[in-house]
Amino acid sequence: MAADDRSGRQSEGKDPPREFPQTPPPEIGDWSWSLQMMMEIQKTVGACSKAIETLASQAEKHEEKLDRLSRKVDRISHQTYAAFVVLAIVGGVLAWILNAASDDIVAVVKEVLLQRAK
Repeated sequence: MAADDRSGRQSEGKDPPREFPQTPPPEIGDWSWSLQMMMEIQKTVGACSKAIETLASQAEKHEEKLDRLSRKVDRISHQTYAAFVVLAIVGGVLAWILNAASDDIVAVVKEVLLQRAK
């Protein structure tokens, strides 16, 4: 096939084209805005990282305080338990003594009341 005069095309598969299309390179915009945004993001990420490190250290301090408080509560609960045991033993001994002496106490109280009534 011969070249088509109207379209400027050559026939397929014969000769390579004599002219290549000339297109200007795409315009690359100003990178200052992108660079500024990246720097702002980096600054924000740095601030967030610092805040996270601060929170982590504060959490460790609070955990230590809670551990100390937990040990104190455990110690107090053991002391309270021991105090109740001692009170129960002392109360039981006093109840046993009062029970053993109740007949004598009742007799003495009756005698005192009878003497006052006379």
